[in-house]
Amino acid sequence: KGVCFEMKAFVDIVLKIIYVISITGMFLFGAFTICADIMPAYAEKLLKALHIPLSYNQSLIAGFVFTVLAVTTHMFIRRK
Repeated sequence: KGVCFEMKAFVDIVLKIIYVISITGMFLFGAFTICADIMPAYAEKLLKALHIPLSYNQSLIAGFVFTVLAVTTHMFIRRK
């Protein structure tokens, strides 16, 4: 029983860490997507200035991945 409880606590902590990271990434890529929609030329310059090797499409895909990850981990956290 002790090992099972420790494993559940470990999984719960890992899920919470993944949730925080995915929410942060979702907001960052969401803000970048809004910026890119309003000022596309500035968004490309911003990516180059920050040395981020992503195009607009790649950053959009990363935003969707973080969104799906956030929703999935939120469902697992709320289920417990």
